[in-house]
Amino acid sequence: MVLDNQRAVFDAISYLVNLGHRRIGYISGSFDISPMHDRMTGYREALQAAGLPTESELIRFGNFHEVDGYNATMQLLSLHDRPSAIFSGNNPMVIGTMKAIRDIGLSCPEDISVACFDDFPWSDVFMPQLTTVAQPVQAIGEQAANLLLDRLAGNREAPPRKLTLKGRLMIRNSCRPVGAIAQSVSA
Repeated sequence: MVLDNQRAVFDAISYLVNLGHRRIGYISGSFDISPMHDRMTGYREALQAAGLPTESELIRFGNFHEVDGYNATMQLLSLHDRPSAIFSGNNPMVIGTMKAIRDIGLSCPEDISVACFDDFPWSDVFMPQLTTVAQPVQAIGEQAANLLLDRLAGNREAPPRKLTLKGRLMIRNSCRPVGAIAQSVSA
């Protein structure tokens, strides 16, 4: 049972591109975990589909911890031509992202849009409410239980199956169109 990580990140980055973002920072988790390769492919493919280059200076890596998100965001925001949006690889890293944005005197989404991978129970009460990629946790559990019940019922001869499930983009208010960001800065 796997999530289509590539498509989930492709959809999230495409959403940001459709809002007018052209420089999108990406904070990835460690490549020691195989889904990170698929997620990076989704990031690159979404940029390519929009005719945008993949710029290595906009990609940072962490180990899924808050401090990693913080440090990566500080590096991205210190670039001469900083990104207008950041996509963070998981919940703890996005907390670090939000702290870094606050610590340098910027705000989300007024100055920079933020989205992250993996929805969490309090993402809709977080201020601003975070745009996230939600994994179908219940469907994953149900499918896993069904496969196990098939095996327990004696269906041991059935070939192994790989089930790929889709993520869902949860659009909230942590992302703004680029024009709205520029307008709020100049107002």
